[in-house]
Amino acid sequence: MVDVAEFALNFINDYVLKRLNKEDKRDFRSRTRQLYSMAYFENLKSTIAFAYSKAKENAVKSLVENKEINVKEDSKKDHAYYLLGIIKLLKEEGYQVDGSIDSLMKAIKDKSIENKILNYMKWLKYFAEAKIEDG
Repeated sequence: MVDVAEFALNFINDYVLKRLNKEDKRDFRSRTRQLYSMAYFENLKSTIAFAYSKAKENAVKSLVENKEINVKEDSKKDHAYYLLGIIKLLKEEGYQVDGSIDSLMKAIKDKSIENKILNYMKWLKYFAEAKIEDG
């Protein structure tokens, strides 16, 4: 059983703070607020679909394969890293997720993991706000 608070802090430290430049870090911080609110007030599945529409599936798959992504105008790095955090949590929980939207949607059919992801999203938001400077 994964401690989502600890996992979120480790993701912020190991991925966001070490791999993103200053502007991308601030964008990620904004995404933590936006996507958590969206998932809380709407639902998780539509939030995931929205994030994929911004990140682009190939970019997320590249991050899952531990490759750096080339950001084009139609791909958003902050969204891709956010999805990577969720995928890493799911993998740690034993789910088979390859970075595709199909595999992520299949994994979140289980209500118990959906609640865990929402809790994780909350912790990502808290730690991003604490560790990443605003504007």
